[in-house]
Amino acid sequence: MFRILSGLFWSVGMLIFVFWVLLPTDQNTRLERACKPINVIGSIGVSLTEVIKDDWADSVQNGVDHVDYTCQYTLWNQFFKKDYERWQQSQPTQEEQ
Repeated sequence: MFRILSGLFWSVGMLIFVFWVLLPTDQNTRLERACKPINVIGSIGVSLTEVIKDDWADSVQNGVDHVDYTCQYTLWNQFFKKDYERWQQSQPTQEEQ
């Protein structure tokens, strides 16, 4: 019984997360929301690091920022790069202006 409820809980949670990510029409907001779990977990990690060894907190924050950037760039590259390239090709070059 616990297994069924646990699976149901995680499935409903994932569905809510997917809808929360896809709800806005702005692609930047979608990218930020899709990678939000990294920031939440990273924030907890930075806080714990500050308690344990304060001078490591900046390094941990830099690592979290890097992982967040990598997440957003990977998703952008996967979903939005082709549209951006098409838009870029449709723009007149400086020679044409």
